[in-house]
Amino acid sequence: MTVIYSSGVYVFGTSKINATLKEYSEFDNHILPKKISILRLSQLLANMQEKCFKDADTESNTQRLVDMLTPGGGEKTVAVVLSLGYLDGVTDIMDFVDGGSATIQMSNQGFFKVQQPWVNEVCRAKIAADDKHFLKPIQSVMQLIDTHILTDLSSKRKSINGVYLYVEKHPEHGSAAVLLKYYHDKYGYEELHEFADEEFHYMGKLYKPESASPTRSKSSSSSRSKSPSPTRKKSLSPTRKKSPGSTRKKSPGSTRKTERGVYTFGHLKWDKIPK
Repeated sequence: MTVIYSSGVYVFGTSKINATLKEYSEFDNHILPKKISILRLSQLLANMQEKCFKDADTESNTQRLVDMLTPGGGEKTVAVVLSLGYLDGVTDIMDFVDGGSATIQMSNQGFFKVQQPWVNEVCRAKIAADDKHFLKPIQSVMQLIDTHILTDLSSKRKSINGVYLYVEKHPEHGSAAVLLKYYHDKYGYEELHEFADEEFHYMGKLYKPESASPTRSKSSSSSRSKSPSPTRKKSLSPTRKKSPGSTRKKSPGSTRKTERGVYTFGHLKWDKIPK
């Protein structure tokens, strides 16, 4: 069995109907269409999340994703990053056998003076049972995130100085320390101790060393008030009703369980570090 990966970044302009593929020469993208409707892209992500988050309510999740990806609002999703594996001869983007995905969202998280890119909705979905021919799509996704921010986002938003993520401090299972070390050692993220709060460790990778570190907004402090139970606050996406078939929790940071379920990356968990 030969698995060929197609990787790219879908970006959102003013259209509330379609996303456009941003191609990068070092990545094959032969199956990814140049344009894809936001609905179809949301269906693709929902299909992936049915596997990686054990979220059986794909209809509700598709609508959540449509709302999240549709342009508008202040803290918006600016890109969906994909690396999808296909068997020889496949031409339909939906017919992947393996894949990784993530979103890039712009936010100041309540403490930066200006919005910065945050990695969210990270997912590894293995469809085929025989995975010995699979590669490591999450690595491609993380590389594409860096490439896209450095070459595209930074040219449009001069205040961008890096990329950020957050790790739950007290996960229900597993160890935050393991993931902090993983993202530091493998992807170059440094812990931002000055921004830590009761719930999360924050990590960042600075593209502009001269900026030293992100600047805290004058209106924020380490003791900034928090709502008792924000719903998916850290995912920066619309609130979502929990369905009977979903194992996604509605807690601060959205500690939704996955099929691989224990380590936390932002609002996600695995029992193994994703590849």
